[in-house]
Amino acid sequence: MNLFQNPSASFDEPVSMLLACHGKVQRFCAQLDALPAHIAAHGMDEGACQAVAQIRRYFNQAAPLHHADEECDFFPLLLRYHPEAAADVAALTAEHETLHATWAALDGHLADLLSQAGQAADAALIARFTALYARHIAVEEPWFGRTYDIPATELQAIGRVMAARRQAA
Repeated sequence: MNLFQNPSASFDEPVSMLLACHGKVQRFCAQLDALPAHIAAHGMDEGACQAVAQIRRYFNQAAPLHHADEECDFFPLLLRYHPEAAADVAALTAEHETLHATWAALDGHLADLLSQAGQAADAALIARFTALYARHIAVEEPWFGRTYDIPATELQAIGRVMAARRQAA
């Protein structure tokens, strides 16, 4: 199974991997946005339960690794070649904390949905989380496009670190 639905995304090209992760985040956020209406119409049926389980797995496992990739590897490399990114990098790094805190609240709510039939989805909490990610990605992705002047060897080096991070997790 290709979790990123992008055959060219690999740790040999870490920017493509970061972009593929963003694609996954956007797909899961779209599922989250649709969840309140689905639950109102169908309850926590099998499809909703499967979607919630996949969303929780992604944001509990892959998303923190993605943020570590950015903070520990990509952002420092970006700043070396693009010091003008400093304000955005500082804001994005701080926003990771907000995303983690908002996710923690949403994760607890989603766990409750899985265990308590008849409960409504918290549409406001979901909307807050998905809007945070949409704004975050909108600021971050233009910097991914500015990596054309970073030597491939340096990008490949952070790709190896990113891959090792997942092997250690």
